[in-house]
Amino acid sequence: MCGGLWLLEHISSTECSHTETNPTYHSQIMAGTSVAVLLYITGFLQACSGMQLSREVLTGQQDPCACKPWAEVYTTQGMNCKPGIGGLAGSEFCNFIKHMNSSVCLQRKFQPPKSVDSFCYVSKECPTSKSLVGEKVNYKTCQTGTDVLLTEMPVAKRSALAQNLGVDQGCMAGYADAYRQELVRDTNKTEIAQIKASGVPTLMWSMKDHLAPRMEIRDGQVWEHKFSDKSPTYWDVSCRDGCA
Repeated sequence: MCGGLWLLEHISSTECSHTETNPTYHSQIMAGTSVAVLLYITGFLQACSGMQLSREVLTGQQDPCACKPWAEVYTTQGMNCKPGIGGLAGSEFCNFIKHMNSSVCLQRKFQPPKSVDSFCYVSKECPTSKSLVGEKVNYKTCQTGTDVLLTEMPVAKRSALAQNLGVDQGCMAGYADAYRQELVRDTNKTEIAQIKASGVPTLMWSMKDHLAPRMEIRDGQVWEHKFSDKSPTYWDVSCRDGCA
C-alpha cells in the first residue's frame, strides 16, 4: 500500500539500502552547551528531524513518558512487527518500521478516511500510559505541544526525515494524512479547493493504479508524489502549488 515494497514483492527484485541516524549525535552536540542554546536546538531538531528530545536531553534525567524510537521497539525491544499498525502489516510494515529510527508519533490508523489520534510507545514506568500485555513497553496518546506528531509535520520536513532514515515516503504519508481513494487524474480544481478549505491534510491515490502519481494537500499546499524505483524512499515528493 505504501508503494515501494509492494513493487519489490510484486514486480521486481530491486534492493534498496537504508541509512539510520547516529544515536550518539544528539549527545555529542549537547555537550558543554548552555541551557538557552539547548532549548533552541531541541526545538530545531524536533522540527527538522522528527527526533523526540525531552527533558532527558536538558537535565540528564530519563523521562519515562518520552516516545521511544520505533526501530528500537521493533528490534531491541523485541516487539513483533508482523501484525503492523492500523491496517499496514506484514513485510511492508516491517521493512518500514525497523528503519524508522525516530520517535515521531504515528496515527493509530494507516490511511484513515479522516484524521485520528496519534500514539507512540513509552516506558512501562510512564504513569499516563496504557499497558501492553506481554510487551516490554506501554503506549500513550500523543499531545500537541508535548510530542512531535507526524500529522503536524510540514511535508518538506517529513520528506526530509524519510530521506534521512531511508524509509518509504508512501508509508510516512499514510501515517500522517487522511486518505481519499481517488486517482489524481480523475480529480478537478473544485475538489482540490474543497480539500484545501477543509484544512484536513489529505493523501489522494487509488489501488486502481497503484504506482500512478499521488497528490497530497496540506497547509494550503499541493504536493505530488511520483514513483521512482531509483529512490531509496520510492517516491519523489515535490511541491506543485502554494509553496512560493
